[in-house]
Amino acid sequence: MEMNKILREILFKAELERHIVSECEDQARILCGENPDKRLHVIEQLRDLILERGECYPPRLDDAFLLRFLRARNCIPARAHRLLARYCKFREQNPHLWRDVYWYGLARLGNIFEGVLFDRPDVGRLIIGRLGQWDPDVFSADELVRGCLLLLEFAFPLQQRSVHIVNCSRVIENLFYLFKRLAPADDLWKRVYFHGYDYSSLHRYLDQECLPERYGGHREAVSLGEWLTAINQYRKEDFDKDMSSIGYAV
Repeated sequence: MEMNKILREILFKAELERHIVSECEDQARILCGENPDKRLHVIEQLRDLILERGECYPPRLDDAFLLRFLRARNCIPARAHRLLARYCKFREQNPHLWRDVYWYGLARLGNIFEGVLFDRPDVGRLIIGRLGQWDPDVFSADELVRGCLLLLEFAFPLQQRSVHIVNCSRVIENLFYLFKRLAPADDLWKRVYFHGYDYSSLHRYLDQECLPERYGGHREAVSLGEWLTAINQYRKEDFDKDMSSIGYAV
């Protein structure tokens, strides 16, 4: 019952974020460099870039949608435009991953993807992928990717601060560093950390206050299935419109 109440409160908070609220403004100012007095101006700049360059065709052009991309790129229109162009290109190249996919049906993935009901500005929100739980005989690779994309869509776009890999062998770590040498240079690689089976190493980067209990933390993990069940129960008309606008079946 308590879990249901907390999820309902979070969903209500997410609904409020559609209309700028003071808590979100404070975090946007601190983390994203957003100036409330210039917000509408930079949104209009981004919209003009989209229309003038014609490099991408977003599913929406409303202020709330464009603001998500601006906040993910420190409210710099040119950077937000590049991110939006990549987002649109990926969607155009992989329509089977969401086109007419019934989003609630992905609740069957259970706890392969998880999160926690607590986040801090200095740590961020945790998205956990437990790929060791994936059984290819039960779920296809496409279903796995669809679940991940759906979870990211609720939190996307975002500023990816770091990637932490736990419960893995040294072989995987060595293969990663070999791949890193061959892959194009990108700051993302600098933010990938391997911890093997040593959770104390993980705790040097992520406060235990924010981690699930299975990783030595103090929080309860919430599965993708639980998230989607709560969303399905408390969703509103605006949510359905948003999901259908980006191709999901409602």
